[in-house]
Amino acid sequence: MKFYIKGYSDLKIKIYRVTGEKIFDEKMKEKRIFKKSLPPGIYFIKIKGRDKRIERKVIILD
Repeated sequence: MKFYIKGYSDLKIKIYRVTGEKIFDEKMKEKRIFKKSLPPGIYFIKIKGRDKRIERKVIILD
């Protein structure tokens, strides 16, 4: 899974399993590509910036 966050810095990224277990929690201070390998499953991604919040459900297959 890759994210390129354009135009934002100082972000907080959290990834949860469908069970609600938090498996990733990191702050990003600069614009960069975020890369995380996850096994197949259903995940919820939360990205929070100063003035914006994004929440997405992601299904990873093989």
